[in-house]
This record gives sequence, structure tokens and C-alpha cells, in this order.
Amino acid sequence: MAHMPLGTAIPCRTWRPGPHTDFLVREDSEFIDGINSSLVTLRHGLFVTGEVALVPVMFRIRSGADRLFETWFNYYADEAGPSHFRDLSTQKDICFHLYGDSRTREKTLTIVNDTRDFFRKTIAVIIHIEPWTADEFERAKAQIYHKHPSPDSLWENLFRETQRL
Repeated sequence: MAHMPLGTAIPCRTWRPGPHTDFLVREDSEFIDGINSSLVTLRHGLFVTGEVALVPVMFRIRSGADRLFETWFNYYADEAGPSHFRDLSTQKDICFHLYGDSRTREKTLTIVNDTRDFFRKTIAVIIHIEPWTADEFERAKAQIYHKHPSPDSLWENLFRETQRL
């Protein structure tokens, strides 16, 4: 977290108790002070590009100034890939751990996990696709970025353009 730039988020495995996939968010302390869980909106999708499945999970935190965060899940990235998918297909809530100017956790927001069914169905699709490499994943993601060069564009089109499950 210490080296993450402001406005970034990454998924991470936590234990509270038992395994959960949550998000670590780096943002400025002033923004963090003015937010609560009711201000979080989450969107997700599945792009199947060639032989690669990409799963973006984006969330917007509303406050005086909205912030949009983008993360990507790669099932075949490493041993954590399947774990993230399993967690998100079963856990009841998702936490967003916010790290501010001091680079320490200043707040945790918790929302109901409405992604469980999506991740269960996504796992069922992905396990029938041969494993891809990290380079193949990055090339497929670049294709999505070519079509949606800004996070706002991806956010607005996420539900419309991803595979229906």
C-alpha cells in the first residue's frame, strides 16, 4: 500500500474469520473522511476475448467528488486467481479497506456481496477454457482498453458489452 498511487485499488485475500476477497484502496484522507458504505456502487462483467476470460470489477465511491476504481481478475494468474473467484462466489459481504495519507488503514466500508451468482456462473465458464498466460491476459485487456480508453467508458458499458450469464 505504501507505494500505491492515490486512486488505485487492488483485490486482496483477507481472513475475517475465514478467507475473503476484499479490496485495498489508496485514496487521500480528506476524501476518506467524508464517505460511508451507502456510497459504494459495484459493477462487474465477463469479457471472453479469443481464449481469454477477463473479469473487471469496478466500484464507484460517491462523496463530494466521486472516485471510480478499476480492478481486473485473472483466474489463471496464479494460485490466488481461483481463490478470489471462490471467495466472491460465496462470501456474504465485501470490504473496502481505505488507506489514506498516512498510508495506514483509516476506514473500512462493507457492502452486501451481490456478485456471488455472477462469480459462480463465471467459474463454470472459465473452467472450460484452457489456461492462458499473463501476456495473453494483458493483450486481451489491451483490446478492451482500445474500445474503452477511459475508466468512465468501461463503467458505462460494463453491463451492456460483457457476456450474459
